[in-house]
Amino acid sequence: MKNKKHYIVLRVEDNQVINSGFDYTDYLPQGNKPGKWTPKIPAAKIEDSHYKVSTNWIFALYGEILEEARIFEVDVNGKTCIEHVAGTSPEILCQTIRLVKEITKTCKRRIKYYEDRALDNLPPRPNYNIGYQNSQGPNVGNLNTGTRNKGDCNTGHGNIGNYNTGGANVGHGNSGSYNIGIENTGDGNRGNYNTGFFNIGDRNCGCFNTISPKCYFFNKETDVDPRRIPWPLWILRVKYPEKEMFKLEFDRATVADVRLTLELPNFDYEVFEEITGISKADFNRKLRNNEERQKRD
Repeated sequence: MKNKKHYIVLRVEDNQVINSGFDYTDYLPQGNKPGKWTPKIPAAKIEDSHYKVSTNWIFALYGEILEEARIFEVDVNGKTCIEHVAGTSPEILCQTIRLVKEITKTCKRRIKYYEDRALDNLPPRPNYNIGYQNSQGPNVGNLNTGTRNKGDCNTGHGNIGNYNTGGANVGHGNSGSYNIGIENTGDGNRGNYNTGFFNIGDRNCGCFNTISPKCYFFNKETDVDPRRIPWPLWILRVKYPEKEMFKLEFDRATVADVRLTLELPNFDYEVFEEITGISKADFNRKLRNNEERQKRD
């Protein structure tokens, strides 16, 4: 593990990793000097609370737009890390890390180099892919299926970004054609999380809308952006929306994660129990057991 390079991606606006809640501002490199080592997390808790890095900066970037991200090369302590594979993404869960240097500008130059020189000049042949595990072609990036895609894990033709399905989408996670933004479904949407056709804005459902409706949490409106919420890890581990799965992961959750659940916008015990089967009494039991354990210790 010492011979490999490792990377982490932070948001420009708050120097945090998406869904982590940890602020790296005091741990950033200063000039040519690496940053401080982050606070060490006990080995017994590394599955629930950790610093997650990747051996591929492209995969580390997933979920963030390049213009809104900062990419860093990091040091890891091999004895305090475990390897974890999420789909095709090689991830390392660490007890402590140190940010060595920022490489955002270098990564942007590499992407621009390939975009400027590759697709427009390559004939439609499979052998002209730039990247790895691409099908058909030409494509620039990794794991693309189709032709003239720029990015990673795109399916279709002429997509720019990552995880797009369809044609001529620009952004990430779009399904359809001619969408610009993130996770749009349909055609001709400009914005994020739209479903339908020719919407401009965010979170629209329908056609020809120009507003951005607010998100709902627990049946009430909120101004909070779901992408900026530090989600409890136990909820992210739920694979299927069944009450048995929710209860299984809740029983494994850390107390810190349980408290984080109660801090979700507009949290409502009754709504939460209706969906997950987890009651207010279950929350109280979990917190009370922790308090009793601390008293014994």
